[in-house]
Amino acid sequence: GLAAAQFGGVVDAIIMRIVDFMLGFPSILVALVLLASIGRGVDKVILAIVLVQWAQYARLMRAGALVERRKEYIEAAVNFGLPTRHIMLAHLLPNSVGAVLVVASISIASAITLEGTLSFLGVGVPVGQPSAAPPLASPRPA
Repeated sequence: GLAAAQFGGVVDAIIMRIVDFMLGFPSILVALVLLASIGRGVDKVILAIVLVQWAQYARLMRAGALVERRKEYIEAAVNFGLPTRHIMLAHLLPNSVGAVLVVASISIASAITLEGTLSFLGVGVPVGQPSAAPPLASPRPA
């Protein structure tokens, strides 16, 4: 999303069409196909969830970066002759990531639900393996 906003034109069009393509399919269907093809395990479930949910973050990052690109400090950095990579990583990324972090904290619930659904359907985490860390030990009654 950051690269699409920074470079614009053809790069933006290609990246956003890939994002549109990914968002056109239901998350559970894509995750089922991925896990059916690569197998079971915690690492593979994490990979499937990341591959299913990356598109919404790319779109959100692009929107934030497009807003930031129009601000004066980016124009000053360009006029100083700073490299594009430096402008992207030192100026655009830190100032565009706020909304992405908010959405990421909210999307944790959908990722947990997706993982539970995949495990229920039999393609998620194997039965004997926990999908999360065990709860902390509760204190014993006196």
